[in-house]
Amino acid sequence: MAEVDYEDLTTMRLDDAALHELLDAGGECVFNWTTRKGESIVHAPGDPGFDELKDWFYPQLSGADAAPDDTYRQAFAKFLDSEHRVIIETNARLVVAFDVAKFQSFTNEAIQAGMN
Repeated sequence: MAEVDYEDLTTMRLDDAALHELLDAGGECVFNWTTRKGESIVHAPGDPGFDELKDWFYPQLSGADAAPDDTYRQAFAKFLDSEHRVIIETNARLVVAFDVAKFQSFTNEAIQAGMN
């Protein structure tokens, strides 16, 4: 078996099609960073344009726009609309999407090969 660099996880990335499939399905997103990566804008009730933003964002986040007959998604969209909720907008300059299934498979192969 060829030596594999277990420290290099670049092959664990989601390709563009898989990333779009995850996002289009209303998948979960984890946002984190370790260096300076742009600025965020906090949009709050009462800010100019907030009503238009939330009218677009809440149905997108809940999946209500994609499933208008799904009562759970519709209720979730309404639940999001609370008086103290804010929307944080951050333009992603670098997206590193991680495929957990690839990582698990790679890790199992490395364990079986005796790598550490």
